[in-house]
Amino acid sequence: MAGTIIWNDQFYPGRGVNSQTQQTYNLGLEFSDPIAEAPGQRSQYYLETLTSTHDLMRSLNISASASLGVGAFSVSAEFELSKNTEMSSYYTYALVRVQVLNPPLVIRNPRLTQEARQLLEQRGWREFAAAYGWEYITGKVTGGAFYGLIECQTTTVQQQQSIRAQLSASYGPFKGEGEVSSELKESMSQVGLNVSVIRTGDQGPFPVSFDEMLEAARKYPDRVAAGASPVVVSALVNDYRSSVPLPPVPPEDSLEVLQQRLTLEDLGREYVRLRDYKATLDFVLGRDLSEFDDFRDLDAAALEAQRKRYQDSQRATVAELNAITDRARRCLADIRQCDTYATTVETLQTPTIGGNLMNLRELEKRVAGLETSLIPIGTIVPFSGSLAEAEAKREHGWWMCDGRLITDPSSPLTGRNTPDLRDRFLMGSGHPPAFPPGGRGGGTQATVPDREVWVTSDWFTAEVRPNTPVGVRVGEEWIDRHHITSRGIVPGATVQTVPPFTAVIYLVKVR
Repeated sequence: MAGTIIWNDQFYPGRGVNSQTQQTYNLGLEFSDPIAEAPGQRSQYYLETLTSTHDLMRSLNISASASLGVGAFSVSAEFELSKNTEMSSYYTYALVRVQVLNPPLVIRNPRLTQEARQLLEQRGWREFAAAYGWEYITGKVTGGAFYGLIECQTTTVQQQQSIRAQLSASYGPFKGEGEVSSELKESMSQVGLNVSVIRTGDQGPFPVSFDEMLEAARKYPDRVAAGASPVVVSALVNDYRSSVPLPPVPPEDSLEVLQQRLTLEDLGREYVRLRDYKATLDFVLGRDLSEFDDFRDLDAAALEAQRKRYQDSQRATVAELNAITDRARRCLADIRQCDTYATTVETLQTPTIGGNLMNLRELEKRVAGLETSLIPIGTIVPFSGSLAEAEAKREHGWWMCDGRLITDPSSPLTGRNTPDLRDRFLMGSGHPPAFPPGGRGGGTQATVPDREVWVTSDWFTAEVRPNTPVGVRVGEEWIDRHHITSRGIVPGATVQTVPPFTAVIYLVKVR
């Protein structure tokens, strides 16, 4: 059958090939030099929404069986892009594709070499195909190819639907002018983006943003046209039986050939389906299941049971992917071992992202992030929770003020110790400071020392009753009026200096 496949460095005109797997065979043809079919160069722009890796491979002109990695696709840039891409159902994907095509160069007057003819006449089609394949390279197309894969990390179903609708609406304008709407650019700026670009026939810096990629795609045809030597981008393939004079031989068993082709393609489609399913499971298992609307009412035990189901399915999927690859290798090596089968992996329903709960949590995260960004590093705050709760705040950048060493690699304070504020109050540092920042002082108690106390009375008065002798004896004499002085020691004491309080844990912001 005639067709076009991605070019790789093992190809050359006349060589045998399997267009499905790109496996190459011997050269079994003689032919006249190729010529261009028509003058001129044409450029094509495409902007497509993708929902699966299978969509991507179809846009790259790669068969599903190529995903199995059992042929020669590893030498093409298109295959590398598809092989390294796993599409989660939670994200939105788009492909910007620009092709610059020169007129194809096609060989003329193809005919079997004597050696190839003798093998076909004497051993039949099976032996001939083992040596030269069922098809051959009949020509090549030069020019260039630009592929820009965009992964939009959408967080809600509504966001997915909006971007997909805008991508669909932008297909027409982009195809004609190499531009997209400002609404689409605005939507792209509001989500996380991963941009992957491969190109041939052009050199220069690789774009890293959506706008840069669109600009590179728009200028790509002119850059290819200005290049010194065009690059071969695709191969034209034809079937020996429909385009080459053949000797009279019994017909081949085309049913076996068809069975091999269909089996490899079925295995490839199942492989990319399970690979995308695994990417979706990876997304789910990388998050707290309670974030999804489907599971918001489950208790901790039910959430753990659900997580285990997804983990079991993930392991089974990996094992199934390996089994599919082994089965494809056996089919390619021996056509008699090609048979289809039903996979044993139970495809679980994955939760829906988005909804009111997800939107609320996303808003809470953004507000929390904004609040945190406004608080200077080194800020100390009181925290009324338990020690365990205070310890848990470390993951949010708040460490207990207990003198421990800061070991957070993302903190500018790493390598320093937190202030030790256990059993301590805070006091402001003056300017100039009597106590510099970080200084310590004070205590929980104060001691009053022993002191000698003198008490003096200038006058002494006594009540005199009739017929009662009155007097004060000082030493050996009696006097009727005098100063009186008394002295003694007042003992010292330790007194509390702490006012009424409530104990809290101090936390310091380290990042």
